[in-house]
Amino acid sequence: MKDLIDERNRREKMKNSIVKWWNVNWIPVEQKKDEFAGLSAEEKQVAREIIERLDAEAAADEEAKAKEVEDELKKQENRESAYNAATGSYSGDYGTKPVDDAAEMDQIAKILKEKEESFFKNLEDTRSQVDGK
Repeated sequence: MKDLIDERNRREKMKNSIVKWWNVNWIPVEQKKDEFAGLSAEEKQVAREIIERLDAEAAADEEAKAKEVEDELKKQENRESAYNAATGSYSGDYGTKPVDDAAEMDQIAKILKEKEESFFKNLEDTRSQVDGK
């Protein structure tokens, strides 16, 4: 029969060693009758409430994942309708959303102004080359 000293020595031995098969206490499924054995009625009720809450959260997560998958499938369907035959590619959502941010609008205006200036500069250079000949 084991006493407290033997039990303490066993715990210290397991704490300081690699877990071996002979140190593991296997409990067969048949012996595990009540998952809340050793708990009072209040503790069992609290445990059941926690399990119910976790199950509800898991169900909510599954619903969110299912909605996300459904949304992604709709996006894929929309992507297929966004096929551009002229380029032979999918244009996707690029350029389909309105721009509301003032900083983005300023950036867009700056880019367009640079393009316009570059175009007019090239046009003047071409004219000067044509006139110079």
